[in-house]
Amino acid sequence: MKTIALISDFGTNDPYVGILHGVARRIHPRIETLDLCHGIPAFSPLPAAFVLEQGLAFFPPRTVFVVVVDPGVGSRRRILLAEKDGCVCIGPDNGVLTPVLVDSPRRVASLDRPDFFLVHTATRGASTFDARDKMVPAAAYLCLGVSPEAMSSPVQDPVTLEGYRPLRRGADIVGQVVYEDRFGNLISNIPGRGLKPPFRVTVAGRKISGHVEVYAQGGRDPFTLVGSHGNLEIAVKEGSAAKALKAGIGSPVRVSPLGS
Repeated sequence: MKTIALISDFGTNDPYVGILHGVARRIHPRIETLDLCHGIPAFSPLPAAFVLEQGLAFFPPRTVFVVVVDPGVGSRRRILLAEKDGCVCIGPDNGVLTPVLVDSPRRVASLDRPDFFLVHTATRGASTFDARDKMVPAAAYLCLGVSPEAMSSPVQDPVTLEGYRPLRRGADIVGQVVYEDRFGNLISNIPGRGLKPPFRVTVAGRKISGHVEVYAQGGRDPFTLVGSHGNLEIAVKEGSAAKALKAGIGSPVRVSPLGS
């Protein structure tokens, strides 16, 4: 492992993200740390899982992804380590690692060896900053060549997010919005590959029939396209689909053939 990629709901107004970079470099000054996304809505594992899946598709092997959306910090929930396609993903056991867990990871384990933590909670009490005290230190030691097996124990029952993958119901495909970007575009979990127009998309009770290839072809009414991430997306030209439809993360999305 050689690079740590950080995903969190910390934002950029507080010192938390910078401290994570500092912890990694404290363990070894030459570790590379990158910010993938810190604008995840607070306490929302679903969009964090989507961002992780995007990172896995484009980052090189030997990347360690640390996903910190963790409303259960300080509780008895586990911190998971999952290996897939030459990368390692670390995050709380609350569903943020779902895209790895549902796609046959090589190994899923619980980080449970305090020798690789910054703070030994057995002597200093519970941590309220597990990303600093446990997740990033473990990631840094992985970058230094420590094996995942040395710092974790296998688990068989990790938490996954219900409905992360879309379902087929007759001729329809049923999914949900998994991410809302800063432009108000609504990104679904329905892959664009295999969708054959004409079709109708229903989001938040609104039926959308216009489908385009690029944003410039759309109009002021909500339309759909396949975004750069490869999924079906709902957008408004130079506007916000989220505001127009009063929809957001978790809103149901249904694709139906026209005439059904």
